[in-house]
Amino acid sequence: MTMSVRVVLLILVCISIPVYDATAQRQSTSELLSLYLKERAFELAARDVMRRGGRVRPMPLARLRPRNDRIGQWMKVLYPESEPRIDTTSFIVESLQPIKRIRRPVHEALFTRTAWAFAGSQSRSPLDTLQTRDIRSRMQAHFGSPSRLVIDMDSVEALPAAEVIQFEYWFVVNDSIPVMVVDVNGPWDRGIIVAAPAALRSEIRSLKRALLDPVLRSSKRDPWADYYYNAVQRIWYITGYDGAMFFDKRIGRPDAGLGPPSILPFLENQ
Repeated sequence: MTMSVRVVLLILVCISIPVYDATAQRQSTSELLSLYLKERAFELAARDVMRRGGRVRPMPLARLRPRNDRIGQWMKVLYPESEPRIDTTSFIVESLQPIKRIRRPVHEALFTRTAWAFAGSQSRSPLDTLQTRDIRSRMQAHFGSPSRLVIDMDSVEALPAAEVIQFEYWFVVNDSIPVMVVDVNGPWDRGIIVAAPAALRSEIRSLKRALLDPVLRSSKRDPWADYYYNAVQRIWYITGYDGAMFFDKRIGRPDAGLGPPSILPFLENQ
């Protein structure tokens, strides 16, 4: 084989072998090595924590900017009193006539077709966070006994829990407006419900405060005793206030014909 032929063959062999890029190979290896070392460090740290029973220090919270303030909107719905609220109405109670229990049937017949609006206990005001039995003690001192009691209801034990009313105070406000103050959840709950004609829907919260704020500002409470039917437990209690403490006593089914219980036995125990 001549020299010229050998040179040509050597050139062809060199062309057929792929070129080795040392720089690219070193870069790829470095990346893999860095990834391996990082994962290896995490693995060793996790093993050490499991072996020693220690705790890994938490990473700081990432502060993300929300697209809109949904939490703020949700809080306003959940707690409407969380921000100062300006009343657009100011109801004035010029006269107030409590309806006694014996006169309730006559009074009820006068307003059988009344469409009612209600103000519940959704706010964080003192009236809506005070225990219901404390409100009852204050109303007892100002207005006497309620207009309607749980013992006055027919077939209480057969009713759904949502339909069992524990007590109601009925009033005639400003000579012509029927108003009810209702306990729907019993003495262990907080707040009460106020009902008035639907025409006063926009003023009912103002009416509620005008009617009951004087009761809350006074520290006067009177003793009382009443039946309480817990529709969830399906248990009857005698509950009340003896002038010093609130009390609850589990009992059997009371005799509705005998009326409400007397407070005297509980006063004698003081």
